[in-house]
Amino acid sequence: ERRKDYSFAPSEWAFVFPPAALTIATIELARLWSSSLVELIGVGMATLMTGVWLVVLSRALISLRTPMKSAPLSAE
Repeated sequence: ERRKDYSFAPSEWAFVFPPAALTIATIELARLWSSSLVELIGVGMATLMTGVWLVVLSRALISLRTPMKSAPLSAE
């Protein structure tokens, strides 16, 4: 059975936080402007960001369960 090697870097959370801030700002602008269209766009962005967040979270959790491979020692 072939098992995938999961590697995760904490920097992957960068895919979540800046777009999430943009999403929150979009929803707040929609409320300020009383714009249904902008609110719909914000809700769509929030839905997409929830999916991205779940992917990053699952990769982080999988990496915690997967033993880390150590780098081979150099023969110097």
